[in-house]
Amino acid sequence: MQIVNRWSAGGRAALWIAVTLAVPAAAELREEPLTPAEAVEAFELSPGLTIELVACEPQVVDPVAIRFDARGRIWVVEMGDYPTPPPASAGEPGTHRGRIKILSDRDGDGFFEQAEVFADNLLFPTGLQLFDNGAIVTLADKIVFMETTHDREGGLNGVVQQTSWFTGFADGNEQLRANHPTLTIENRVHVATGLRGGNVQSVDPRWQATAQPVSLSQRDFEFDPRGGNWQPAAGNSQFGFHQDAAARRYVCSNRNPCELLMADASQVQANPLLPIAQWRVSVMPAAEQSRVFPLVDAWTTSNLHAGQFTAACGVYRYESDLLEAELGGSFFACEPTGSLVQRYRTVESGLVPVAQRGEAGPYRSLPAPRGLPGSALPMQTEPAAAPGGQRGRAAAQAPQATAGQSPPGTASPPRRRLRPRALPQHRSGPCQSRPSPQSSRSDRHGRRSQSRPR
Repeated sequence: MQIVNRWSAGGRAALWIAVTLAVPAAAELREEPLTPAEAVEAFELSPGLTIELVACEPQVVDPVAIRFDARGRIWVVEMGDYPTPPPASAGEPGTHRGRIKILSDRDGDGFFEQAEVFADNLLFPTGLQLFDNGAIVTLADKIVFMETTHDREGGLNGVVQQTSWFTGFADGNEQLRANHPTLTIENRVHVATGLRGGNVQSVDPRWQATAQPVSLSQRDFEFDPRGGNWQPAAGNSQFGFHQDAAARRYVCSNRNPCELLMADASQVQANPLLPIAQWRVSVMPAAEQSRVFPLVDAWTTSNLHAGQFTAACGVYRYESDLLEAELGGSFFACEPTGSLVQRYRTVESGLVPVAQRGEAGPYRSLPAPRGLPGSALPMQTEPAAAPGGQRGRAAAQAPQATAGQSPPGTASPPRRRLRPRALPQHRSGPCQSRPSPQSSRSDRHGRRSQSRPR
């Protein structure tokens, strides 16, 4: 999952999320997946926000990263091979299912109905950064540049050329690979190395050659896209990287949704007594201190991780001005296991931002994850403060409820039923849904809003 800030049609501010839609909770398990229209209707939104469907199958399949270009198109990375590695004949053409597509909204209605394949037969693509007339792309063990000289308004009609720039990134685990190439304020490209790092070397003469591959143990990677310098960088992020307007850098890992880097790799490498991993601070609660509130029946790697971040990725900070009053300075992190995005708002914006949960809300019971004891999880962001300000302590000491029951002293609001709604009739394929008499809250472009309480 990845979060991108972007203006949408009509000058509206928007957060764009590349997401693979999930199955509802156990009480609503289906034999078939939700249609895109039903999936949009199933989302729970913060008051005042609106969700829109901008692309779906068959236009896009298995998206893991997106970028916008100067023409308003969406470049989408599809990782069709995950999590199953390709067969032994991986070198043969057509074996890999990774692709990069370019989506276009030709009629300006907010739905990207046209999809062109920019590159295919890619082995585990994980991210891209648009640059010059092409894209810098992270693949299984390398960074490449893909370009075409025939990308015109009428569409792609030329051969995409691929040039390898750097190789040697660790590729032993499909979840722990180089990703998120990002152009920074310093005009360098930062690459998250997926925790495993690697031993990297340049394979293009525009970058300085080294006698031995450079180790990225406990490091990320950065380079000048025009050539010349390249080096290890502070980070060691698993899947995600963000730099805010003040040039502060944020990384994440499965159990830690947002960490602020306090120094660069070159600034601490001369001090062997203080590992670079200690030059960072958590902005959002991590591991057992974190709480997430899924609306789906989620698997976790340990029953001790239930109700916590266990697959955090796509760290992001919102700094646009159009939603300043509602979301200004907020931090976001994706939790794919729970099919959710969690927000923390900034309450102090010094050198190290201090963030707190967004809105308060009641508890509501959920079916327990498969094979785990029943439990009750808060469905909004945090319970109301206890007398004397002991909010966290009161929540920790509250008696646990069994599956299907509410915690003592709280009410369990009824679960909202999934209701399909109409999408524009000119769309074809799986995105289309027949009109429903209960679709009055959605407009003709598939937008749905959550009314702000008065």
